[in-house]
Amino acid sequence: MLFAVNRPWLLVAIGLATASLQPARGQIQAPVDPKYVVPPTEIPKTPGAILEMLRREELEVQALLEGTSAEGIYPRFTRVRDLSVAMEDYVRTLPEAKRARASLAVRETVRLAWLLHEAADFGQASHPRAALQLLRPAIAELVASFRE
Repeated sequence: MLFAVNRPWLLVAIGLATASLQPARGQIQAPVDPKYVVPPTEIPKTPGAILEMLRREELEVQALLEGTSAEGIYPRFTRVRDLSVAMEDYVRTLPEAKRARASLAVRETVRLAWLLHEAADFGQASHPRAALQLLRPAIAELVASFRE
């Protein structure tokens, strides 16, 4: 299930954005580098499974930092962002005392995933590394906020 299914406004925004990206009739479209093509994130149906995927993503972020990851940076921050947004729906299922921490952790992880995206697109070589170093503990906090 894609996280956009429960957010019709997002589907409209995605549709409008992708419609404007289509080449005009008769124009030649430049080939897209495969490292920038990211398939949609498959969102598990349970919060536990989403948290487990986030935990794996945290390990992959560490592999990126160490230079041992086989995957590029774009799939990583896209999945982290999508999985984090999916956890928004589960914040309200937590006991009242845990909601503020979990909500903040979701927002911070999404914000840092977008920061990483920005750093990868426009930053200097050191900027994505700095963003990755911030993202890993944010993912850990998000997972912990739902499990503790």
